[in-house]
Amino acid sequence: MVLNSNADLIFLRTGLTYLIRSLCVLISRLSAFAAEHRALPTLGFTHFQPAQLTTVGKRATLWIQELLWDLRNMRRVRDDLGFRGVKGTTGTQASFLTLFDGDHQKVSTLRRNDRLTDLDFVLGRKIGQACYPPFWF
Repeated sequence: MVLNSNADLIFLRTGLTYLIRSLCVLISRLSAFAAEHRALPTLGFTHFQPAQLTTVGKRATLWIQELLWDLRNMRRVRDDLGFRGVKGTTGTQASFLTLFDGDHQKVSTLRRNDRLTDLDFVLGRKIGQACYPPFWF
């Protein structure tokens, strides 16, 4: 996936936050289901054939375990999104100079403030480029 701007990163982070919240609700509800059915016996099934006896609650805990790994990975991906900063389209900040009618002071202020803190991004790219490395494709 090629990210074109910081807006893409904000959308990705917001979407991941919604997914994480929904996954937490699912895990909570499935935990209650597992506790409620912890003693209900059922026949396990594997490789399209009956397996050993287990409980519905135990099966649910196995699903929860997988969902917890997914939750961990989704949080890591969300928290590791690196803000691209305000380097400009080609890394020269010429586009910002145009937007600010040639006011170098405004461009310099924008670059110093880099808005990472305002947008709650922990990571940011210190060096920008217009294209991602070829191995990303």
